[in-house]
Amino acid sequence: MARAWRPAYACTYVISDICGNAASLEVILNRIFPLRFSEDQQDRCIFLGNYIDKFDYGCDVIELLIRVKQEYNNDKVIFLRGKHDELMLRAFHGGEVDFNLWMEASGRTTIAGYLKNAKSKASPYDINRNRLKDLIPNTHIEFLQHTDHYYIIDQYCIFNSGFNVKQSIKENNLNNFCFDTTSSKYIKDCIRNKIEPSFIDPYIFIGSNNYQGKEPFIHPKYMMLGGTDKIIILELNSMEMSAISNGKSRIYKYNYDVVE
Repeated sequence: MARAWRPAYACTYVISDICGNAASLEVILNRIFPLRFSEDQQDRCIFLGNYIDKFDYGCDVIELLIRVKQEYNNDKVIFLRGKHDELMLRAFHGGEVDFNLWMEASGRTTIAGYLKNAKSKASPYDINRNRLKDLIPNTHIEFLQHTDHYYIIDQYCIFNSGFNVKQSIKENNLNNFCFDTTSSKYIKDCIRNKIEPSFIDPYIFIGSNNYQGKEPFIHPKYMMLGGTDKIIILELNSMEMSAISNGKSRIYKYNYDVVE
């Protein structure tokens, strides 16, 4: 068994989009759990969301995270909500338009995983909106319903997607934290035009959405962990980063540059 990845005396891990990659998630969990919780040494873990779609095993990802949630209370492990998680909830509770929007966003890969777990030979293309309630366990829907749109810890404001930079975080519509792509574009435009980015709130922002990015984008005021084909783990107290590639059995140190 690999030694736990502990780059700081007390660690705060931020984990990027998982996108149905249950095998890589298991590797990550085996490297950072169990979390330490002595009086002066408390670890935390923040998942940015987008637990499903892209790979077929979103159902297994949610099941793994439910077990994590059962073991730790809410201030030790935080689960945020991404676009794909929100689309699945809307498809489950909404109408045909909501279902079709999820399918257009690769929801059928997640449905394929649920069919495999049910040992069904049906094609995900044969599943309509009315079948979702038979296919997706209520515990999975309840898990997604109890995810947070954003989380503030110390000087950081953490979310999945983005926000309206002309408003404070509290003024933002909650949907922005799942769907907005303008804030990551804004800061890249500022850098390109050599303009100092300006925000209402004095936080350092961390999200997954990475406008036209293919590698993590780290700026002193705004960090974007998505856009790659890897799952990224950033530890905030040491600012060390690790990653895991699909199909690999270990995480590795990921070197990055800070963009000024």
